[in-house]
Amino acid sequence: MTSNSRMMFGFSRDGGLPHFFDKVDKRYRAPIRAIWLAAALSFLLAVPSLGSTVAFSAATSIATIVGIVALWTVGSWFLWARRWFTGPVRQIQAEQLGIDLEDPAAMEKVEMQAKLEGDVDNLKTR
Repeated sequence: MTSNSRMMFGFSRDGGLPHFFDKVDKRYRAPIRAIWLAAALSFLLAVPSLGSTVAFSAATSIATIVGIVALWTVGSWFLWARRWFTGPVRQIQAEQLGIDLEDPAAMEKVEMQAKLEGDVDNLKTR
């Protein structure tokens, strides 16, 4: 609840929501309007579960599935993608070494030489 209201306050302050919600209460020094908005939206999302336990189960199941998929995605990135994803670092190194990036064969040639020499992390032109 507190994180949602603070995000709504930030969105309102930055123009993503009406500026009505970015007012900070002088007495409590908190974004009371954004807190009430978060509370109202939370209540509206919970209303279907009042009439049916199936609706509640469906909503929590979807949230659980999304959480599992997100966790698996981030976990797999840290375990496997670091090995093959080099990002722009190779491009930057290649540009510094004067390799023509418009010619894919030139980059492949340099990478093949580095693999043969066992020095993939430090690309060198010969």
